[in-house]
Amino acid sequence: MLKSHIQQQEISKYIEKAIELAEMGIEESRRLSHAVAPGFGGMDLRHSLCHLVDNLNISSSIVFECHPDIDVNPPDEIAINIYRIAQEAINNIVAHSEAKHASIELYEKNANLILEVKDDGKGLEDGSYPKSMENLGFTLMKTRATKLNGVFEAFSDPEKGTLIRVRVPLNLESIINKGGSDQFNNRVE
Repeated sequence: MLKSHIQQQEISKYIEKAIELAEMGIEESRRLSHAVAPGFGGMDLRHSLCHLVDNLNISSSIVFECHPDIDVNPPDEIAINIYRIAQEAINNIVAHSEAKHASIELYEKNANLILEVKDDGKGLEDGSYPKSMENLGFTLMKTRATKLNGVFEAFSDPEKGTLIRVRVPLNLESIINKGGSDQFNNRVE
């Protein structure tokens, strides 16, 4: 009898947590539905990324930091794709990394916008390029970067974490050329 009572209490805790996560998911979905529209529902890219991190710090055991060091708000096409890349990288961290800390950095360098998403988790499986890059999330991030004539890079060391870096030109004219590339290295910088 006591054992079944304890089991029911544990089940109740799981149900409460599931409801809490569902409510957070609904709120995030609402916020994201505004984010796909130009202007991120009134927020620029910097604030949208930091808002995402604030929400993660409430719902995740991983401590996330946001360091947006840009003075310009990029064109909507760039901003939306960079935001989506950051989301996918973060989803991978939460789902797979076993990290304790993660950070998002956004900065400008040589007329490029650079996004870095880094964690201190277990790294990619053997730092393996082919296996990791077959992952749908990696494919989507790479495709978004390439769409913007950008470069997608992934660095990983087992037990040291993973770094995703995306570099895209800030001017829309370069997007017309649609070059882009991807790289993968087995080390975290």
